Order: sequence, then structure tokens, then C-alpha cells
Amino acid sequence: MIAKSATVGESFTLPGLDLTTAVEQMENDWSLLRQVLLNFRRNFLNTAKQLADALANSDEQDAIRLVHTVKGLSRTVGSPELYRVAKQFEEELRVGRETPSRASFEATVQRVLDTIATLPKTEIAAKTKGPETETTPPDTLRITSLLRELLAILKSSAIVPESLVEELHFQLAQQIETQLLDTLLGQIDLFDFGEAQHTLEIISGKLGIDLEGAEFLRHANS
Repeated sequence: MIAKSATVGESFTLPGLDLTTAVEQMENDWSLLRQVLLNFRRNFLNTAKQLADALANSDEQDAIRLVHTVKGLSRTVGSPELYRVAKQFEEELRVGRETPSRASFEATVQRVLDTIATLPKTEIAAKTKGPETETTPPDTLRITSLLRELLAILKSSAIVPESLVEELHFQLAQQIETQLLDTLLGQIDLFDFGEAQHTLEIISGKLGIDLEGAEFLRHANS
């Protein structure tokens, strides 16, 4: 008899998603499941547009790859319904006939994304997030610590904890360009550790932070 893995992180529920089965695939690591869910939402927010662009350009292979990827992750995020719809839609695309399942696929993807969006924030995010109208000065020491921690994780090609991602987003949101921050978070989601390190170096340069040393590098034009 195989013993069940000890539970890691605080459990949670989301309507319409079978998270009990999903977390069992991750050795009962609820923290990892939370990160997977948030990554899924971040990566597939523009699924409908990407699909429409691919089909408009007669790029059926690109459309198939997109649907196939969603299908492959659907059970991981606890949605057997999305798996079923994506499987049917992929088969229709492969044989090149009419695609009656397209609308159902897009609606189901959106429903899963909307459900994940209701996921409660972690305790650290709740503590760090202040009133929307409140503006606080940057905590340079904390940002430096977070960036160095992230660099060490990226160098080891390990999974970046969602709590770290959330706090980085909170700390950096008003300090750097949104596009640059989104690029870094997207690279982390895709496990593109090399490019993420490069983006991290750009961010640290803009902030005047030395990731390797003990001192800050404040430049006159930063």
C-alpha cells in the first residue's frame, strides 16, 4: 500500500473544477496547484484572439497546437469538461471539416479562466496589498532581496513560488514598465529561465540594483 503524500499549503475550492483530483497529481501540493492555475490563466487569457488570428490566416497547424496545449493542461487544472470539448474541437480541426465545437471550446476556456480569477489571494498578497488609492515609497531593500532570491531560483531552474511572484508583482508594479514586468512573469510561467534571467538583469539595471553584490548601484540617469 502506497502512503499518500503529506499535504503542502492551504487547500481551497473553485466551483466547477475538480481540484481534489488535480492536486493528487501534484502529490497534494496545494501551493503548486495554485501556481499552475494562475499560470494557466495568465498564459491563455488571449486564447480566443489567438485562435481567431490563426484561423483567419489559414494557419490550421497553429490553431491545432493551441487547442492541443489547452487540452493537455485541462485535467491538470481540474476541468474534465474542457478536456472533452478541446478533444472534440481538435479532432474537427485535424480532419479539416466544419468546427461546431469552436464556440463551446471558447466558452469553456473563458469559464475556466473566470473561475480561476476568483481564486483567493495568498496570505502574503493580502498582507502586502494596501488600499487602491494609497501610494507607498518603494522598499528598495525588500525589492533587492526579492530580486536576488528570484535570480538564485532561476539559476537553479527550480519552480518559482507563487508567493514570490505575487510579492514581486506588488513591489514592482509602480517601479517599472508594465510590459517589462509582464515579460518577466510570462517567462517564469513558461519556465524560460534563461530569458527570465536576462529580463531580470534589465529590471535590476533600471532600478539601480546590483544582483550579485552587496551594494546598490544608483546611476545618475536611472
